[in-house]
Amino acid sequence: MKMVLRSSRFFCFIFLASCSIGLISNLWAFSINRDTLDNGLVILTSEGHKLPMIELRAVVKVGSANDPKGKEGLANLVCRLLVRGTKNRTIDKINSEIEFVGGELREFVDKDNTSINIRVLAKDLDLAVDLLAD
Repeated sequence: MKMVLRSSRFFCFIFLASCSIGLISNLWAFSINRDTLDNGLVILTSEGHKLPMIELRAVVKVGSANDPKGKEGLANLVCRLLVRGTKNRTIDKINSEIEFVGGELREFVDKDNTSINIRVLAKDLDLAVDLLAD
């Protein structure tokens, strides 16, 4: 009886795990369109219409692996400074504009890339583009 119960539990776990993996893989199955502008800027787009949300991500192919010897952490510092203000906006203005529309602004650096992400509702796309361009 114990052996049957254990094998039933194991089968149930495997079944649920495989169903979950199937659902997760379907969630991430989306197409990506690639366009290259005349200046070499690569634009990747993917559409999903479940939420009225836009995420813009600017990625530069330079990360912490490119830090000069003796200046480790430089890429991380520069990445953090990218969202600390511009010629046109202070850090407080950037934060208040993003918060006012319920958006999110994040910066990220890894070994190979540095990125800035802005996520807002679709109706606030102009603000996101303006902030990213600034």
